[in-house]
Amino acid sequence: MATGSPTVFVRTLLAGEIQMHADRGMDFTKKKDRYTHDRYEYKASDFGRSNSMDAAIYRAAIAGDIHGLTTALQQDPELNLVKQLTPRDDTILHIAARLGHHHLVKPIQSRCPDLFKSKNCNDDHPLHLAAAGGHLSIVESLITNAFQFAISSGRATEAGVQEVLNVIKGQNKQGNTPLHMAVKDHRYEVALSLFLRAASRSCFPNLEKKSPLSMAAEAGYQELFELMMQYVASNVDAQNMLKDGEPLLHVAITARNKAFLRSTHKVLLGFVTYYDFISMI
Repeated sequence: MATGSPTVFVRTLLAGEIQMHADRGMDFTKKKDRYTHDRYEYKASDFGRSNSMDAAIYRAAIAGDIHGLTTALQQDPELNLVKQLTPRDDTILHIAARLGHHHLVKPIQSRCPDLFKSKNCNDDHPLHLAAAGGHLSIVESLITNAFQFAISSGRATEAGVQEVLNVIKGQNKQGNTPLHMAVKDHRYEVALSLFLRAASRSCFPNLEKKSPLSMAAEAGYQELFELMMQYVASNVDAQNMLKDGEPLLHVAITARNKAFLRSTHKVLLGFVTYYDFISMI
């Protein structure tokens, strides 16, 4: 056996492994999406069996009726919107975010800023649902509004900012962050926006040990993948976080075309470790 540095050995083997799969014409046919978001449909039959949400507010939120919603809310200025829930514990901000009703978002957040932090029965924040639905304007509005309301209320402290960041990085019951949701539901622009706001979550594994990084590889998002890899290459904590998820070699091999493999393996070689090699054996 040839002697030499273990690092050189692993790098050489890794390069050969990736090239072998590329040369063989690996089948890059997209597999059935195992991470499809649970797209619950709001139904008219839900009106009568809402746990606690007023029927008029419910109907207006679903229909995207800003006049109807404003009228319903004016009926009771003291109404606590945090306690106005659907059978799935969605608030009206969840509904607006899920259904893409951008024009409802700021009025709702203005009335009750705390809804930004609310969770439904799956621990989804409204931001999770907006990301999964590909509603870029709502994703950006939710976050911008949250920061603005923190400033206007005098909570523009480190703790106040951290509250907003905790939602951006928040996990649901499947361990998915909003960034996970955007990538796995193929919402590229939303994923890019969320990555730029919370790059550290690109390496964070969900309960299936899938990180947004590995999902981006599977989806064939080369530019986003390379941006994430550049972040990982310069961040030791991110590299360590990846060890809890899928091995880097597997991430590279699950890329969807040969050009993607060839363009990413150079980045991988920059920080591949003995752990990556051993975990693939």
